[in-house]
Amino acid sequence: MIDYGNSATIHGEMEVQSFDMMNCAKGFHILISRIYTRKIEAVIREVMCNAYDSHISAGCENTPVRVTLPTMDDPHLRIQDFGVSLREDQMKMYITLFNSSKENSEAETGYYGLGCKSPFAYTNAFNIEVVKDGKRRMYSAFMDGNSAPKLAKLFEAETTDPQGVTVIVPVMANDFTRFHNTYKEVARWFPVTPECHQVAVDYALNDSVYSVNECTILDRDNARLFWRRNYDHNAPQRLRILMGNVAYDVDMNEMLQSDEGRTLPIQQRRIMNEMTGFIRVPNGAVDIPPSRESVEMTPRTIKYLMKIMLEAYETIVADVRA
Repeated sequence: MIDYGNSATIHGEMEVQSFDMMNCAKGFHILISRIYTRKIEAVIREVMCNAYDSHISAGCENTPVRVTLPTMDDPHLRIQDFGVSLREDQMKMYITLFNSSKENSEAETGYYGLGCKSPFAYTNAFNIEVVKDGKRRMYSAFMDGNSAPKLAKLFEAETTDPQGVTVIVPVMANDFTRFHNTYKEVARWFPVTPECHQVAVDYALNDSVYSVNECTILDRDNARLFWRRNYDHNAPQRLRILMGNVAYDVDMNEMLQSDEGRTLPIQQRRIMNEMTGFIRVPNGAVDIPPSRESVEMTPRTIKYLMKIMLEAYETIVADVRA
């Protein structure tokens, strides 16, 4: 007999086989390229987040990550960190799915063990330059025909450069503008703005659209919400969740159509659907799919967001009654 629940208990004798996964290019392609619908954004976001996470591990989180965008003279995206760097035995993470060193970290953005492989969503090969313990090592991660990805060590040499990792991604010329524009949108959510001499970026929450004004209904360290019905033209148009260095759009319709959302009065649901702004949450507080392109509306996520939005709603009600 098998009892179904969070685990299964087997009584008696029966043949049991474990699920397995073939080590092949098709499986790797599905799990990397297919999960990202915005592939250029995924490459920039995931590699920059990994770089910043390395700064957190090294205790230098106020040091900017360095970014060089592709040009005709150098058609590569280069993202460099000055963090803990990588030992030689750690390099296999670039070609091993779900290999993550951050599963138990609440300070770092990564978790799934997919982000460092994200360049494969755009290209079949990219380089990783590693500086550690006075040595510079250069690697090439590449897809080899129908086989699983491979990692080749190209050279090793002595250096006095500061330690860290640089990920180097080749970029097609007709994608240069898209990389520049996408970088600006991703980088603006990093509290420590990356260093990039080609493009100027200001921290998003310093934008005037997030300034407190007569439309603000909630103003706290971790949230600023506006009631869209009262909007002027200079106000945010969406509700975002900020977790780590990433801003996620919230699908309010999906949240309000959930079991918990449908219990609310129609008027309350309508007003909550007109709220925009941002809610900053600790890493791991809400559920994010592996693509990191949205917020996953699980019961845990909905409960967390609903609590803050109900507080904002009560503010509106109190103002109306005053």
